Amino acid sequence: MPVLRIEKQYFDATETALLAREMGLKNVTERTVREAAYYGDRPLKRTKIGGRVYFALADIENWIAGCKVRDPIPSDRERRSTPEKASHLETTTTQ
Repeated sequence: MPVLRIEKQYFDATETALLAREMGLKNVTERTVREAAYYGDRPLKRTKIGGRVYFALADIENWIAGCKVRDPIPSDRERRSTPEKASHLETTTTQ
């Protein structure tokens, strides 16, 4: 009698998004997961089981490791709204 061995854990897109959030990626949604699996360089590998798409835990971890989490770069508007220190500029008045 054959024995079924499950060597990998598989997650759907919603579970993958929740797992990514738990691992430190804050803005990951189900849509982000699908875009990572289907568009661009396709950094997230997908596996079809019974006509449905699942993601293996090892593939999710590799995808998250490849994502660079960094502080957002301030936009031009944010840079303009902060007052610049102009202590090196001295205004002189002529009398």
